[in-house]
Amino acid sequence: MHCCAEVYSIVKLMDKYVGKTFEVYLLTTDTPLSGIAGKLISDTLKKSFPEKIVNVDIRTIKGLQVTDSQTFSDQGFFNLIDEVHSINNESTNTVLNISGGYKAVIPVLTLLAQLEEIIIYYIYEDSTELIEIGNLPINFDWGIIEKYVEIIKNNNKRNKADENLIQELRDLKLIKSENRDLSIVGELISRYAEKMSPYTAIIFGYLIEYKLVEYYAKLYGGEKVLHSYEPVKGLGDIDIFIKDKANTFIAVEIKPFNRLLSKNYMQTIRENYSKRIKPLINSENQISEIWLILYSYSKEKTDTKELHKSTKMMLSEYTEALKQDFGDDTFTFRVKHFFIHKNKLSSEKHIYQTFMKSSIKDNAVSDLFSSK
Repeated sequence: MHCCAEVYSIVKLMDKYVGKTFEVYLLTTDTPLSGIAGKLISDTLKKSFPEKIVNVDIRTIKGLQVTDSQTFSDQGFFNLIDEVHSINNESTNTVLNISGGYKAVIPVLTLLAQLEEIIIYYIYEDSTELIEIGNLPINFDWGIIEKYVEIIKNNNKRNKADENLIQELRDLKLIKSENRDLSIVGELISRYAEKMSPYTAIIFGYLIEYKLVEYYAKLYGGEKVLHSYEPVKGLGDIDIFIKDKANTFIAVEIKPFNRLLSKNYMQTIRENYSKRIKPLINSENQISEIWLILYSYSKEKTDTKELHKSTKMMLSEYTEALKQDFGDDTFTFRVKHFFIHKNKLSSEKHIYQTFMKSSIKDNAVSDLFSSK
């Protein structure tokens, strides 16, 4: 068959998936010629393969053209991402054929296909062989970008963020150089953070709590360490409760490291400390320490977190506020860092399995701040 790459590659796909019927989505650029080409391809497919192709849907991607590079990068790319995402949600067994169209969109489509877990097919120039690119064991390095996720996902926080933090985002190519708008990669991270990052998945937080309970049970004794302890029903639980001495206890809250960047979230943690811990305090049961354990992970074997001077000052003020809340200045407030090493050889998108099989090492939990 002598025909264009778009039609020929679809024919090869039909040859590969014998006995299957197809819905074809033609994504055309925002130009008259592309619209005409899409109509011709649609008519050809419908006329030539009425039994195999049950539907052909032409969708024009607004802003996807080459005459205006600004519109291309600001609108076209993002609209293309939206359309592929929408089609994948509408359909089952989606594949992505990138044999035709602008070469400039191939890198983004390749990355998008990996995130959406879509198989890519293409035919290279004059070749007759259909090339398949399956799902590769790749993902964003959340060990690097995890602390920026809240800023990336929240426009208001990003617009109010410190310029030093914004420069870090620019260095990572997550926002544009000329303003604070997201780059294409930043937009992808924003959209896929809930799906791909272990830190935005609630389940991973629970697994971390269980592993830390296991860790501290070995240090203090299993009978002295309680998980999800709820002193008063309806007020919420203390993540870990440790009876360190006969008449004193330690209350522990566990959160992702990026929570430290949010003043509102830190205020919420403070309120929770107050309402959950106060009912436990009496003449025979005093609080000795309050811990905030912040977790992060990286493919590197070590990750030494250092707090900025302004953050240490904020935590000192935070300690004073806690002391006022409890009417007690004898306890110690500590912020600890729990580092999780991700095995670089693992092909898993989440690290649940490797993490749950391993034991927490002593150097994995370190002190970042202490009020005394």
